[in-house]
Amino acid sequence: MAASSRQPGTETPRSQSATAPCPFDETRRPFPEEHLSGALDGVLTRIESSRVRQHVRECPRCRAVYEELALNRRAALTTVFPAPPDDQWDESPRGVVSRWTRNLGWLLFAFVALVVLASSVVAPEFLSRERVGLWLLRCTALATLAVLVSVGIDRWRSMRGDLYRGVRR
Repeated sequence: MAASSRQPGTETPRSQSATAPCPFDETRRPFPEEHLSGALDGVLTRIESSRVRQHVRECPRCRAVYEELALNRRAALTTVFPAPPDDQWDESPRGVVSRWTRNLGWLLFAFVALVVLASSVVAPEFLSRERVGLWLLRCTALATLAVLVSVGIDRWRSMRGDLYRGVRR
């Protein structure tokens, strides 16, 4: 009853201590919630950690948030996930044609890189010839096409067996 007879703005502060104010108090001064998480993770300085502990002792709302964070942290740290089989996310080419095409593409890329590197060291004028540049450009385009075709073949094969292809998000 006495609290309702006070004039607005004349309320006494909740705590005169050096702790940070609660984020839920009437003044809306922020108490960084990441400090609660930091205290749980042990990444705060000793001073910050003691301020958080003192505030959590005094503030029931922050104590509830702290306890919920602690519960979530314990659950996250103790949850065991089964390891997927080694071939679960295998991204190697699936078929003979796809594997052959992809290997050809990467070999062409390696060949072009080797020619460019070797000729720039041994004979820089070799790359300035028009026919050589055109030939290297064609090899690079063919290598890119081979790798893209290989990836396309793999995607097409995986789409045929995709049970969820008709599901809309």
